[in-house]
Amino acid sequence: MPITFIQQKKKQKYLILIFAAVLVVTAIFIWQSFFKQKTPTATITPPPPPREIRINFSLFDEKLFKELQPFAEIQPLPSAGQTGRENPFLP
Repeated sequence: MPITFIQQKKKQKYLILIFAAVLVVTAIFIWQSFFKQKTPTATITPPPPPREIRINFSLFDEKLFKELQPFAEIQPLPSAGQTGRENPFLP
C-alpha cells in the first residue's frame, strides 16, 4: 500500500507542474495578444482608384432574347359584391 501512495504523490506532482506550465503559457499568450499595445503603422496607403463599370448591352441584340414572349396578364377574380368583413376576427 505505501508504494502506491508514493506513486500517486509523484503523479500528482508531475500533473501540478504540467498544469502550472500550461497556465504560464496561456498567460503569456493572452498578454501578447490582448494587453500588449500594437505600434501604429506610419505609412498610410491611399485606396485604389475605383474601377470603371461597363454594362454589356449586347445581350439585347441576340436572337433568343428577341424571341422571348411576355406572360399574359393575370386578371383579378370577379368580385361578387362585398369582399371581406369590417372586422374579420369577429364570429
